[in-house]
Amino acid sequence: MRSFVAAALSSASQTTDTTFTTIGLRAEHNLTLGAMPATLSGTIGWRHGIGDTAPTATHGFSAGDAFTVTGSQVARETLVLEAGFDLELSETAVFGLSYHGQIAADAQDHGFKANLAIRF
Repeated sequence: MRSFVAAALSSASQTTDTTFTTIGLRAEHNLTLGAMPATLSGTIGWRHGIGDTAPTATHGFSAGDAFTVTGSQVARETLVLEAGFDLELSETAVFGLSYHGQIAADAQDHGFKANLAIRF
Protein backbone atom coordinates (compact mmCIF):
# COMPACT_ATOMS: atom_id res chain seq x y z
CA MET A 1 0.00 0.00 0.00
CA ARG A 2 1.33 3.43 -0.96
CA SER A 3 0.73 6.61 0.95
CA PHE A 4 0.93 10.08 -0.62
CA VAL A 5 1.62 13.44 1.01
CA ALA A 6 0.41 16.66 -0.61
CA ALA A 7 3.34 18.95 -1.46
CA ALA A 8 1.38 22.23 -1.49
CA LEU A 9 3.76 24.41 -3.50
CA SER A 10 3.10 28.10 -2.84
CA SER A 11 4.49 31.47 -3.77
CA ALA A 12 3.64 35.05 -2.84
CA SER A 13 3.03 37.69 -5.51
CA GLN A 14 6.32 38.91 -6.98
CA THR A 15 7.27 41.58 -9.52
CA THR A 16 10.21 41.93 -11.88
CA ASP A 17 10.82 45.37 -13.41
CA THR A 18 13.06 45.85 -16.44
CA THR A 19 13.24 48.91 -18.67
CA PHE A 20 14.96 49.05 -22.06
CA THR A 21 16.21 52.13 -23.84
CA THR A 22 17.43 52.06 -27.44
CA ILE A 23 19.40 54.70 -29.32
CA GLY A 24 20.37 54.37 -32.95
CA LEU A 25 19.74 55.25 -36.56
CA ARG A 26 16.87 54.30 -38.84
CA ALA A 27 16.95 54.91 -42.58
CA GLU A 28 14.62 54.28 -45.50
CA HIS A 29 15.17 54.67 -49.23
CA ASN A 30 12.55 54.49 -52.00
CA LEU A 31 13.60 53.19 -55.42
CA THR A 32 12.14 51.64 -58.55
CA LEU A 33 12.92 48.16 -59.86
CA GLY A 34 11.74 48.13 -63.44
CA ALA A 35 8.24 49.56 -63.13
CA MET A 36 7.73 48.45 -59.53
CA PRO A 37 8.28 50.79 -56.57
CA ALA A 38 10.42 49.33 -53.77
CA THR A 39 11.60 50.41 -50.33
CA LEU A 40 14.83 49.53 -48.55
CA SER A 41 14.96 50.12 -44.80
CA GLY A 42 17.48 49.55 -42.06
CA THR A 43 18.10 50.14 -38.37
CA ILE A 44 21.17 49.91 -36.20
CA GLY A 45 21.01 50.65 -32.51
CA TRP A 46 22.30 50.04 -29.02
CA ARG A 47 19.83 48.75 -26.41
CA HIS A 48 20.51 49.15 -22.69
CA GLY A 49 18.60 47.22 -20.02
CA ILE A 50 17.94 48.82 -16.63
CA GLY A 51 16.55 47.01 -13.60
CA ASP A 52 15.95 43.33 -12.93
CA THR A 53 17.84 41.63 -15.75
CA ALA A 54 17.97 38.32 -13.83
CA PRO A 55 14.35 37.44 -12.93
CA THR A 56 13.89 35.47 -9.70
CA ALA A 57 10.93 33.85 -7.96
CA THR A 58 10.79 32.44 -4.44
CA HIS A 59 8.64 29.36 -3.76
CA GLY A 60 8.09 26.96 -0.91
CA PHE A 61 6.48 23.63 -0.12
CA SER A 62 4.21 23.13 2.88
CA ALA A 63 7.09 21.38 4.65
CA GLY A 64 10.67 22.62 4.29
CA ASP A 65 12.55 25.78 3.49
CA ALA A 66 11.73 28.23 0.71
CA PHE A 67 13.84 28.20 -2.45
CA THR A 68 14.55 30.72 -5.19
CA VAL A 69 14.49 30.02 -8.91
CA THR A 70 16.43 32.33 -11.24
CA GLY A 71 15.36 32.71 -14.87
CA SER A 72 17.52 33.39 -17.91
CA GLN A 73 19.54 36.58 -17.63
CA VAL A 74 18.50 39.34 -20.03
CA ALA A 75 21.46 41.09 -21.67
CA ARG A 76 22.12 44.63 -20.42
CA GLU A 77 23.96 45.75 -23.57
CA THR A 78 22.71 44.64 -27.00
CA LEU A 79 23.36 45.57 -30.63
CA VAL A 80 20.04 45.80 -32.49
CA LEU A 81 19.93 45.30 -36.26
CA GLU A 82 17.03 45.40 -38.72
CA ALA A 83 16.94 45.34 -42.53
CA GLY A 84 13.93 45.25 -44.81
CA PHE A 85 12.96 45.20 -48.47
CA ASP A 86 9.39 45.83 -49.70
CA LEU A 87 8.35 45.46 -53.33
CA GLU A 88 5.03 46.89 -54.51
CA LEU A 89 3.73 44.20 -56.88
CA SER A 90 0.58 46.18 -57.70
CA GLU A 91 -1.50 48.99 -56.22
CA THR A 92 -2.99 46.48 -53.78
CA ALA A 93 -0.17 43.96 -53.15
CA VAL A 94 3.22 44.34 -51.42
CA PHE A 95 5.80 41.59 -50.95
CA GLY A 96 8.33 42.09 -48.15
CA LEU A 97 11.44 40.45 -46.72
CA SER A 98 12.99 41.48 -43.41
CA TYR A 99 15.68 40.57 -40.91
CA HIS A 100 15.65 41.37 -37.18
CA GLY A 101 18.62 40.64 -34.94
CA GLN A 102 19.92 41.27 -31.44
CA ILE A 103 23.51 40.51 -30.56
CA ALA A 104 24.87 40.59 -27.00
CA ALA A 105 28.04 39.24 -25.38
CA ASP A 106 26.45 35.94 -24.32
CA ALA A 107 23.35 35.63 -26.51
CA GLN A 108 22.08 36.18 -30.04
CA ASP A 109 18.60 36.33 -31.53
CA HIS A 110 18.04 36.34 -35.30
CA GLY A 111 14.83 36.27 -37.26
CA PHE A 112 13.78 36.44 -40.90
CA LYS A 113 10.30 37.18 -42.18
CA ALA A 114 8.60 37.13 -45.58
CA ASN A 115 5.14 38.58 -46.01
CA LEU A 116 2.58 39.32 -48.67
CA ALA A 117 0.12 42.11 -47.87
CA ILE A 118 -3.00 42.45 -50.02
CA ARG A 119 -5.29 45.47 -49.60
CA PHE A 120 -8.88 45.38 -50.77
